[in-house]
Amino acid sequence: MQTNPITLKESIQQESLNLFLVDASGVIYSGGTAVPGVAETLAFMQGCGELYLLTNNSYLYPNFISERLKDRVGISINDKYIVSSGHGLAFDQTIKDTLKNNVVFSFHSDFSKGYLDDVGEIRFTTNLQEAKVLLFSAFIESEHSDMYTQAKEFVKENPDTQLICCNPDHVIASGNKNLYRVVGHYASCLQQYLTKPIMWFGKPYSNYSNLVRSCLKDNGHDHLKAVFFDDNIYNVKRLTADLSCKGVWVKDTGIQFDQEIQAKEVAVGLDLFAVSRFTLDSFIINL
Repeated sequence: MQTNPITLKESIQQESLNLFLVDASGVIYSGGTAVPGVAETLAFMQGCGELYLLTNNSYLYPNFISERLKDRVGISINDKYIVSSGHGLAFDQTIKDTLKNNVVFSFHSDFSKGYLDDVGEIRFTTNLQEAKVLLFSAFIESEHSDMYTQAKEFVKENPDTQLICCNPDHVIASGNKNLYRVVGHYASCLQQYLTKPIMWFGKPYSNYSNLVRSCLKDNGHDHLKAVFFDDNIYNVKRLTADLSCKGVWVKDTGIQFDQEIQAKEVAVGLDLFAVSRFTLDSFIINL
């Protein structure tokens, strides 16, 4: 283990890295604001090779994600290089079949509707009593709280209902090291009333790793040559294990893990490019 870490830029140059997989919330921006210096990092990576955005943001379809990235960071990424957990609704055959073969009550946004369109024809209902499946792809408390209260009572009375959620995140960084709850939290709170396990899609599940591998292959890129950046240490561990690629845990701009967890995980080898994974305080090219 190196005691005097070289900068991210030097690491990329020494390793001749040219395929970058980057998380959004907690790495590129925190609380909707771009991390200082992140535009330079992304531009440098694009100059070295190919840049993918890997996100559990199923609230926004890729065209909206790319618009946000352009507006907030000043970086352009082709929509086909944005791999969202929302794509899992059409990618995962079991989830897709469950949606197409049942009546579905959906928590989604106008901005996430494209993921539903990708699945094909789905029989949606606005009457919970008709539903066999509850789908969670987005949750905005001001929009969905009344629906959620009704859904909670519904699943208590109908515990055999199948729940699908395409964002496993429970919280994301909101800036100033605070966290706020997102759709995965609300879905998980209903599990106690259900007889069937929730069908999850997204980081840190291997089904998301399979989606990433498939997207890379379709675009002519080798997953073995990739390096993945994420603020969730468990996402880093899972995806790098599944894809046998390098990974970087970005520690200080997203989800904050307590010191005991940090010490334990770093001790087992989450350090520099000398091994398969390493840590980084912030997604800054000269750190």
